[in-house]
Amino acid sequence: MSTYSIYVTNNSWKVQTYYVFCALPEVSGASSTSNPYSNVFAAGRPVNNDGSVQQFTITDDSFAIHSNVSMSLDGDSNIEVAPITVLNGGPMFGTCTAGSPAGSFEITVGAYDAVQYPDVWCGFGKTSAGDSDADTTPGVSVAACWQADPKATFIVTPHVNFYIATGDFTKGQVVNVTEIGAKVEIDFTGRHDRYAVVTHGTDGNFTVQLQPNPPS
Repeated sequence: MSTYSIYVTNNSWKVQTYYVFCALPEVSGASSTSNPYSNVFAAGRPVNNDGSVQQFTITDDSFAIHSNVSMSLDGDSNIEVAPITVLNGGPMFGTCTAGSPAGSFEITVGAYDAVQYPDVWCGFGKTSAGDSDADTTPGVSVAACWQADPKATFIVTPHVNFYIATGDFTKGQVVNVTEIGAKVEIDFTGRHDRYAVVTHGTDGNFTVQLQPNPPS
């Protein structure tokens, strides 16, 4: 298991709060009405614009998530890591089908009454190290979610790229990451680097430097 650390330096024009989003996984089997949405994976604390630094630490492990919460994808909903209670079926973790991409896992959904249980959700989560200066705690946090369908099989292939963004969000909130404001992508795919140094400048732009060792 690899661990990735992201250091965000606030050299912008005001106090900022930074958030982490995981890139959406590839999900085969998702219908056109159940495309994956991002969740706010981690929420930092307000950071002064005097060169102060916010650190986030994320692992590359992945967990299957399921829940039955009533929510809409309007940016005001949250999904928690919680067991589902569906009497006649529901999502289950399974061994991935042979020939699937490396790092994939499978979620299979049993037969259940989708009218009686309209709010059944699947997703994947990752773990955070619980940085002392961020609003994160050790354990699994939801990274992405999508609506389940009875008798569906989802093959999920996560990625190791992340987004840092500013704004006003809540951990677990469902968002469309393509529609949020200022953000920058950090892509560790195929690299030996495990540390990213992100600088937020007075012009609103972010710069990213990937490196094999933590900043001094």
